[in-house]
Amino acid sequence: MDTVREVIVRQWSLGECPEHPLKYATDKYIVTKSISLLTQDQWMHLFALAIGLFLLRIVLNKLVLLPLVKLIGGLEHEYDRWLECMWQLLFYLCAWLLCSWAVSEETFFTETWRCWEPPFPNQTMSPSIYWLYMLEMGWYLYGAYAHVFIEPRKRDFWEMLLHHIAAFFLLYMSLNLGYWRVGTLVLYSLDLCDVYMQACKMLRLLDNCRPVGEVLKSLMFVVLVLAWLYFRIALYAAKVIYTTAYVPLAFAGYHNCDYYFAFNGLVIFVWLLQIFWFYLIVKVAYLKVKFGMELDDARDFTAQKNLEVLEELEKGAKKGPANGGKKKKKKSA
Repeated sequence: MDTVREVIVRQWSLGECPEHPLKYATDKYIVTKSISLLTQDQWMHLFALAIGLFLLRIVLNKLVLLPLVKLIGGLEHEYDRWLECMWQLLFYLCAWLLCSWAVSEETFFTETWRCWEPPFPNQTMSPSIYWLYMLEMGWYLYGAYAHVFIEPRKRDFWEMLLHHIAAFFLLYMSLNLGYWRVGTLVLYSLDLCDVYMQACKMLRLLDNCRPVGEVLKSLMFVVLVLAWLYFRIALYAAKVIYTTAYVPLAFAGYHNCDYYFAFNGLVIFVWLLQIFWFYLIVKVAYLKVKFGMELDDARDFTAQKNLEVLEELEKGAKKGPANGGKKKKKKSA
């Protein structure tokens, strides 16, 4: 079993990028791959996993998760939020562990130039990565359905629905166009933070019924911030953006890089989203420390109102006393 140091070394190993023998050839050597439909077996696997996730959630909620929430004394009006957090934590933990195991057998994880090695874009996909892709695509397909018909409505309902649909089609296109090795690096960099995010939410819900203390909540929040900074910002930039923006040019030359700007535009856009969400997380922490008000999931309607109140307080603190800090002079009789 790898030590923590060995895991970190593997995470940051990129490998020395060689040059393809045909890099400077006049004609491109990479055959452009067009988007096509999945095979019948692949669609069967995809829908089977989506339906399986739907049924598994029902069974887990009834037999395991809901009884567990009642056992620890969760508030009845927060049952839905408990179940949503626990379910997402379980999925993302299992998905990231599967991803970690899958990439441990792959050379492209430590030598990222192999994402483009021949016979790209027709490289052979290992069974572990194939099932990882089917699971993730099934999750977002199921997630779109659950978001509409199962989960409680939040203020960003349409944005999250669009996110589920977009995530599904990005995975679908990366699988079809042969970019699945880069897609695997993206999943490795992003999924783990969702585990910490759901853990923070569950700790906050637990505090509503059984006070856990500010120290534990603050510690968990710090872990989330550090994990987000490490995986979604730093490691994503080194492992994914470096691999898509620099390595293909160094390895094969621009004339062999199909969809270069479109593909990198999407990759960098995802990274900028992570930076924006990191800013929101830090902002919530700052307002919490300064004004001491409890904040729940910022996507809830009630939590959003609290956030607006805090922002108003922050603006008021900057302006000083009412009326611009000037006291009204009493009129002389």
